[in-house]
This record gives sequence, C-alpha cells and structure tokens, in this order.
Amino acid sequence: MPAEGGFTLVEVLAALAIAALTLVGAMEVMGQGMRVSTRLVNETAARDLVRRVLAEGVAGQGTSGRLGWSAVQQTGALQVVVGWPGGGLAVVEAVDAGG
Repeated sequence: MPAEGGFTLVEVLAALAIAALTLVGAMEVMGQGMRVSTRLVNETAARDLVRRVLAEGVAGQGTSGRLGWSAVQQTGALQVVVGWPGGGLAVVEAVDAGG
C-alpha cells in the first residue's frame, strides 16, 4: 500500500512554532521602530518650539500642541524647558552675547 503524501502532526506543529516565533520577533521590531519614530517626532517638534520661544526672547510658559514649555530669564540667559507626554524633556539655555 503506497504511503499518503502530506505532513505529520509533528512537522505541522514545528512549522507553527517557527512561524509564531518569527511573528513575535517581527512585532517587537515594529514596536521598537514606532517608539523611535514617536521620540524623533517629539524631539523635532520640541526643537522647533525652542527656536520660536528663543526668537521671541521673553520668559513665560504655555503649551503648543502636545508640548508644554517654560522659559525663565536668568542673568544674561534665557532657559527654555520643553516637555512632552511620556516623560520626554528638552532643556536649552541661550546666553545673551550682548549682556
């Protein structure tokens, strides 16, 4: 009697295990990519906000979209702190060259 073609149960289970491990690894890489992308978007927005606040050159605080900012005038310098959800923080201090 000729043997029937096909896969054994062990072969199918091994293939499913390999596929599951590959899928989990791929999802982890995608998640990491999303976190990096979000961080870079927030850092870029923070950098643009710092430039705007420094261009105005006045102390104060406020929000811009998802970013919160605070500018404090210190002796000869303006310190700008920008934060975003998730705990990100950017601190920039601009020294007045004329003062």
